[in-house]
Amino acid sequence: MTRFKALSKHSRTPSRDAVCVADYASGCRPWLAIGLTPLGRSTLPLGLVVFALFSCTPALPRINAKEATARTHVDPWKPSATTDELARDEQTRQADDSASSLPARADESRLSLSRAVDLALSNDPRTRATWLRARAAAARLGQSKSAYYPEITIGATGSYAHQTALGGRYSYTQGSAGPSLNMSYLLFDFGARVSRADAELAALIGANWTHTAAIQERLLSVANAYYQYESAQAMVEAAEASVASAQLSYSAASARKLAGTVDLGDVLRAETALLQARLGLQEAQGRADVLKGTLASELGLRIDSSIEVMPLPDRIHAEDTVERVGALLSRALERRPDLLAARASAAAAWQRVRAARRDSLPTLTLGANANLSFYFPQQSKAYGESYGANLAFNYPIFSGFSHSYDEQRASWEALAAEADAQTLQEQIAVQVWTAFHQLSTVREKLEQTRALLETSERLERFYRERYQAGVGTVLDLMLAQETLAAARSRHVQARADYLMALIALSHGVGELERRSMGEFGVGTVPGKRTERSQTSPTVKGEARPAQPKQAARSKGPPLSAVEPEPEAR
Repeated sequence: MTRFKALSKHSRTPSRDAVCVADYASGCRPWLAIGLTPLGRSTLPLGLVVFALFSCTPALPRINAKEATARTHVDPWKPSATTDELARDEQTRQADDSASSLPARADESRLSLSRAVDLALSNDPRTRATWLRARAAAARLGQSKSAYYPEITIGATGSYAHQTALGGRYSYTQGSAGPSLNMSYLLFDFGARVSRADAELAALIGANWTHTAAIQERLLSVANAYYQYESAQAMVEAAEASVASAQLSYSAASARKLAGTVDLGDVLRAETALLQARLGLQEAQGRADVLKGTLASELGLRIDSSIEVMPLPDRIHAEDTVERVGALLSRALERRPDLLAARASAAAAWQRVRAARRDSLPTLTLGANANLSFYFPQQSKAYGESYGANLAFNYPIFSGFSHSYDEQRASWEALAAEADAQTLQEQIAVQVWTAFHQLSTVREKLEQTRALLETSERLERFYRERYQAGVGTVLDLMLAQETLAAARSRHVQARADYLMALIALSHGVGELERRSMGEFGVGTVPGKRTERSQTSPTVKGEARPAQPKQAARSKGPPLSAVEPEPEAR
């Protein structure tokens, strides 16, 4: 397995002295997954010049414009992609785009989460910027490969000279013009150009992972805004139900007042409850309007755009996670794109250390030139030619300690990059741990609030029927209605919290992908894939048909940003 090794005299631990980045089990598997072989590190005897001409150039990485970076700024980078796979992915992407085409206006149809993230990514300048930086990194990698080829220049010169001597007794006039050809080829430099090319290769991988991380951050942000607005709309519906229930109580109290079975106090209490329910409805509507503007901003639309999202599912199938938190932590350390980007940055930094060390070593360069000059006025010969070759050996003996300081600077920067990666790894572990336990807590809360809602509905119905029958009190009815309103709100919030916790855990593991965002609406848990029942969770009492079964995949979260090849696992 390929490793970047860099011996640092500033390191004290053997691990740092031996390896700058661990093997891909700890995060460097992109070197195998993308199929890019790091540039060769062969050393050649200085005397074998002819052998150096053919052997000093190692196998260069095979990268084309499609495989070096993501196809567009809305697509994550796929390190295991090949030309054939890219063609199949392109057909899949076109089919997905046609199936989930966005409306010309956001108010023409209900906006699902998957369509919302497509719209947000299409309008997001941040993911476009990270994608463009990845393209620039690919160009820098191609530029670094130029050191393996000879530098050839062609030019032309012209001159005219007139000279007199001995007081003007003799004069000389001569003009010349002609082309020239020069070639310079670096034969051997103790691997300095190898290290520079490896550094650019690591920087390219880091830029691609940074782009993927930006996409996942965007998905998380849009999903949170979507579910908050979706839950706000559900809160409005719950408040409307509370208003309707209070209206029934007020009507019943008014009817009993006319019948003379209750006094004016019952009517006033029922009217107070009705006014409070209407006030709660106005507050819920105001909060929904604010969150709608937030969602419009996340989608890249005008703040006053009309948006209607899908209703929050009435019932969410909350499943127990199959994997333990330790397994999720291990997968997060292997698949989080921001951590992989940090490790790639550390690898690039250590390659720059190697390049700085080898800049102070000798270089062997082959040069050649050819010139052709045409004379006027013509002398004994109409033209003249010259050509030659040279072999230059350069050894920088003293340069004001600049090489030493360059090496020290690069070493400290590499150690700092490693420390940044280690810090990020610790933060990711905390994120996954927190998200895992939050999901477990919210799952239990979802079950409890569902049971509370069902009990509160039966309680409110019981006291309302008693009051309408003339055997109950309005205070009991109002208390039951307050309990029901609180249960509705808590159940709505629990449903939204569960979906957002689900998204947060998948993001923490590093397996958030826009093409599978729709699966979160039915409560799919990271770490478990189950076949859906014939009827998916209902929305407002209407059963949604089951989605087509997806192709069998390996055990893991529903969203996968990167799926390494089997041999790289």
